[in-house]
Amino acid sequence: LLGGANHAGVSVSSLTVAGDINIESGNRTPQEGSPAVESRAIAGAGGFVGVGAAVSVASNTSANTATLAGTSTAGGAVNLQALDQASMRSEAVGSAVGVVSVGVVTATATQSGSVATTVSGQHSGTGWTAAAERDATAVAQATGGSAGVYAGSGAGASASDSGSVTLTLASNTALDAGTGDLNLSAKATPSAETLALGISVARGAAVGVSVAMSEVDTSVRVLGDGP
Repeated sequence: LLGGANHAGVSVSSLTVAGDINIESGNRTPQEGSPAVESRAIAGAGGFVGVGAAVSVASNTSANTATLAGTSTAGGAVNLQALDQASMRSEAVGSAVGVVSVGVVTATATQSGSVATTVSGQHSGTGWTAAAERDATAVAQATGGSAGVYAGSGAGASASDSGSVTLTLASNTALDAGTGDLNLSAKATPSAETLALGISVARGAAVGVSVAMSEVDTSVRVLGDGP
C-alpha cells in the first residue's frame, strides 16, 4: 500500500535567481516499466477436504502537491510540477486438491490518490511550465484452481484508476514567460487492466467462476480563479 503525502513548495515575498527555478514533487517509477508497488499472494491446500484462499491488494492513495506563491524572477526557465508515476500491480494465485476442494482467489489494484499544482502571485522567467500529471497503471491478475471428486474455484480481479489531477491558477496570478514558451497543463493517462482465471477439475461435480472488472474514473482539471 502506498499512501502519505509528497509536497514541494516555495512561498516568498520576493525571489530573484540568475538561473532556473525547478520545483517538483511526487512519486517516481523506481525503474522504467516496473510497478512502484507489487503485491503477490500464493496459497495452496491439500487433504481429504482442501480449501485454499489467496488475497492480494495493491493501492495508491498518496497526495502529491507542488506550489509556488509570492513574487519571483528567474533568469532562466521556471518549472513547477507535481507528478505521480507509481503503478500498482496485484497478483494472486491459489490451488486446492482433495476429495472435496475449494479455491478462492482475489486480486485488487487501485489508483485513487491526487496530484495538484497551484500557482499564485507574480512570476517571470525565460520559459514557464506549470503541470500536474499522473502517468501510472493499475493491473490485477487472479488465477485459481481446484481438483478432486467435488471441486469448486473462484477467481476475482478488480482494477480501478480514479482520483484527481488538478492545475490551479489563483486569483490575480500573473505569469511572464519572456521570450520562452508558456505551458500550463493537467494530464492523466488512466489505465486499468484485469485478468481472472478459474479452473476446476473433478470426477464428480465441478464449478468454476471468474470475474474481472476494470474501471477508470479520473478527474482532470485546469482551474483559473480569474482576476
